[in-house]
Amino acid sequence: MPIPLRPKYYIVVMNVELSAKANRQFNRHKGPDRAQLAEALLGLEEEPPRGDIKRLNKGSADYRLRSGDYRIFFDRLEDKISVTRIVTRGHAYKNRR
Repeated sequence: MPIPLRPKYYIVVMNVELSAKANRQFNRHKGPDRAQLAEALLGLEEEPPRGDIKRLNKGSADYRLRSGDYRIFFDRLEDKISVTRIVTRGHAYKNRR
């Protein structure tokens, strides 16, 4: 008796780009903090993105991903995620952008 095949699933991968500022902020971190941030950024590549994500303003493309004591701010367009800032929780909402 043949084994029924599962339907094929396709994984959609989003392009995640870090701005120059976000890249500098990411490179400042070392050790376990950097690994935590890298894991969170990899979660953004999935569809739907994985993690504690919240839209900041209704009707805009601004989002926040919470990863421990860090906040990753990004804009989500059709097939691209543009990371704008990676900051600690204490500095997250002061002088946005």
